[in-house]
Amino acid sequence: MSFLSLNIRQNTFNRTFIWIVFLLAHYITFAQSTSNEQIQNRQRSILIYNFAQQTGWDNINEIQTFTIGVLGRDPLIKELEKIAAQRRIHGKTIKVKELSSLKDIRNISLLYVHERFNYDIQDVLKRVSKKNILVISENYYFNTSMINMIHTGESFQYEMNRGRMQRENFTIGQDLIKNAIDSKKKWQDLYKISEKSLASEREIVVKQKEVLEEQKVITQKQSRTIVAQKELLIEQFEKIDTKETRLEKLEMIRDEQQKRFRQKLSLLDSLENFIKKQEDHIQLQEDAITLQKNDIAEQSAFIQEQLTQIDDQKKILQAQKSEINTKSKQTLLVSIIACIALLAGFFVYRSARARRRLNHILLEKNNAIKQKTEELETQNQEMEQFAYIASHDLQEPLNTINSFINLLSEEYKETFDDVGKQSLDFIADASARMKILVTSLLEYSRLGRDKVFDKVACNKILINIQNDLSELISSTDSNLTVASLPTVIGNPTEIRLLFQNLISNAIKFIPNDRTPTIHISCEKIIASNGSTVSKSYWKFNVVDNGIGIAPKHREKIFAIFQRLHSKETYKGTGIGLAHCKKIVESHGGTIGVDSKEGQGSTFWFTIPCETISTNMQ
Repeated sequence: MSFLSLNIRQNTFNRTFIWIVFLLAHYITFAQSTSNEQIQNRQRSILIYNFAQQTGWDNINEIQTFTIGVLGRDPLIKELEKIAAQRRIHGKTIKVKELSSLKDIRNISLLYVHERFNYDIQDVLKRVSKKNILVISENYYFNTSMINMIHTGESFQYEMNRGRMQRENFTIGQDLIKNAIDSKKKWQDLYKISEKSLASEREIVVKQKEVLEEQKVITQKQSRTIVAQKELLIEQFEKIDTKETRLEKLEMIRDEQQKRFRQKLSLLDSLENFIKKQEDHIQLQEDAITLQKNDIAEQSAFIQEQLTQIDDQKKILQAQKSEINTKSKQTLLVSIIACIALLAGFFVYRSARARRRLNHILLEKNNAIKQKTEELETQNQEMEQFAYIASHDLQEPLNTINSFINLLSEEYKETFDDVGKQSLDFIADASARMKILVTSLLEYSRLGRDKVFDKVACNKILINIQNDLSELISSTDSNLTVASLPTVIGNPTEIRLLFQNLISNAIKFIPNDRTPTIHISCEKIIASNGSTVSKSYWKFNVVDNGIGIAPKHREKIFAIFQRLHSKETYKGTGIGLAHCKKIVESHGGTIGVDSKEGQGSTFWFTIPCETISTNMQ
C-alpha cells in the first residue's frame, strides 16, 4: 500500500510540475506584453500633459477644472488618471473623462483620439471648432489634426498643424515648435521606422514562441515516466492545432469575402460614374434640342418677314400701277403690268423655294431629335437594368458575410478581447449599412417601371400614411395638418412613397429643442411654353419647421446617396429624396425646395392635371 501511495504522489507531483512550467511560460509572455503597453501608455500620458502645459488657452482664466476627454475605451485613461492625481495644468486641477461618441464632446479643454477606434478626424475637428478644445491625435495622416503623435521604437514623435491651432486661438510654446516634425517626408520616414519596430516586436514574439516550444520539449523529456499525462497533453495540443486550422480557414474565407466585397464596391463606384456621365450626356442633349428649337423659331420668323416684305412690295406695285394708269398710255400700262406680273412671279417663286428649303431643314432636325430621344431612352433602360442586376447580385456576398459574422459572434466572441469584440461589432454594423444601401439601390432601380396609372385620392393616401407613422408621430409630438387635396392620375404605390419620404424627412431633420410641425397643401397652376396651348398642374407643398437647407445644397440633396450630415448626427442612406425626384419625373412633373437655414423648408412638386387652351383663362 505504501508503494502504491508513493507512485500516486509521484504522478501528482509530475502533473503539477508540467502545468506550473506551462503557466509560468505564458505568464512571462503576458507580463512582458502588459509591461510594454503600460510603459507606452505612461509615455503617452506624460507627452499629453507636456503638450497641454506648453499650449496657451485664451479662456484659461475662465476654466475651473481642466478636463481631458478620451474618445473610445482606451486603457490610456488609467495612466492619465494616475498623473492627474499628482499634477496640475496651468494651475488647474485635472479631470479625465471617457467619451463614447462624438456627441459627448462638450465641456472639455483637451481631446485625445487614436486612429484604431476609426473616428473620422474631419468630423472630430468640425465638432470642436471654435470651442477652445485642443485635439491631440495618434497615427493619423500628416497635417490632418492639431497635434498628431506616432510611436517609433521606444519613443514618440509628433507633428503640428500650426495654422489650424492659431485659427482656434491657441498659443504654441517655442519648445513644441522646435521639437515637432515639420515636413511630410520626415513624417513618412517615421511611419517606416514604426513599421520596422512593429516587425521587430513580431520577431520577439516568434522567438518567445520558440522558447515555449523548447520548454515543451524539455517538459516532455522530464515526463517520460508519465505516459498517460503526455498522451493527454498531446491530445490537447492536437485539439488546439485543429482549432487553429479551422480559424485559419475561416480567416481565408473572410479574406476572400472581403476581396469580393471590395470588387463589388468598385463595381458600385463604376456604376455611379456611369450614371453621372449619362446625366451629363442627357443635359448636353437637352441643350442641343433647345438650340435647335431656337434655330427653328428664327427661321420661321425669317420666313414670316419675307412674306411681309412681299406683301409690302405688292402694295407698292399696286400703287405704282394706279399712278401709271392715270399718267401713261395704254401701251405703257400693258408693259408695266407685264413687268409687275414677272416681278411678282419671281418673288413668289423665290419665297416658295425658300419655304421648301426651310421645311426640308426642319424635317431633318426633327428626325435627328427623334433619333437622339430614342437613343437616350435605350440608354436609360440599359442603365436601370444594370443598376438592378448589380444591386441584386450584391445581396449574395452580403448574406454570406452576415452569416460568418454571426458564426464568429456565437462561437468565438467570448474568446476575443475588448478591441476584437468592438471590431466585430464594427464589421457587423458596416455589413448591415451596406445591405441597406444595396436594398435602397435596388428599390431605386425599380421606380418608374410600373406604367399602370389610376386615380389616386391624395387625402385617403395621407390618412393611411398617418396610421403607418402613428408611433413616430406620437413619439416626437409631431403636428401634421393636411388641406383638401385633389385626386390625381398616377401610380398609387409611388405616390404613397413620395408623401411618406417627405413627411419622414420633415420629422427627422428637426432641431432637438423644436417640435415638428408639418402642413401639406395643394394649388392648381398653369404653365405656358409660349404657344397657344398651356398645361395645368397640381402643385403640392410640404412645409416644415426643420433645420433648413443652404442654397448651395438645394440641387445636391436630390442626387442618389448624397448626404449633408454624418450618420451619427442624422440617420439614413441619402436616397429618399432621389426616390422622390424619380417618382415625380416619371409622372411628368418637377420637384424642388425653398428653404431658410434654421427656420424650415418647403418641398414642392407638380403632377399634370389636363391640357387647356390659353384662351379659356
